Amino acid sequence: SCYGQTLSSLRAMVKKATSDDNTSKNTLSTLIIDTKTPNTMGRILHKIFNQTLVRREILGEAYVILAPVIIDDENGGKEGASSSSWRKVLVQRFRTEFEQFSPAHQANLFFNATTTEANANNHKYLEVATFSFGDKAFFEHLT
Repeated sequence: SCYGQTLSSLRAMVKKATSDDNTSKNTLSTLIIDTKTPNTMGRILHKIFNQTLVRREILGEAYVILAPVIIDDENGGKEGASSSSWRKVLVQRFRTEFEQFSPAHQANLFFNATTTEANANNHKYLEVATFSFGDKAFFEHLT
């Protein structure tokens, strides 16, 4: 099943990351949900990380989730935003469902693209939905 394959891959990444680092930390510190990640993978990740024991096994006691979303403002910012909104919802669920207690922080970071005169009417923005768990100095690290 996709669930089993994804969980096995995550466990393999943890094993590889810890063997490369030669550290005693046996978890991932960052998970990036790429802009090309399909919605079905988001549902699988939700199912995996909804289980506290599995979440601690993979992500540990301190981690960051990043989900970049590209917004094309050619159509008033609507195109592309709805198809990517599940990423922001998944990041939000880490705060509202999975990790409800401090230190748990969420932020949305916005970046404007530089436009040229040729494409001045077509603005692109990068929004990065961010969730941090276990970092008491999250806002200091954010700036």
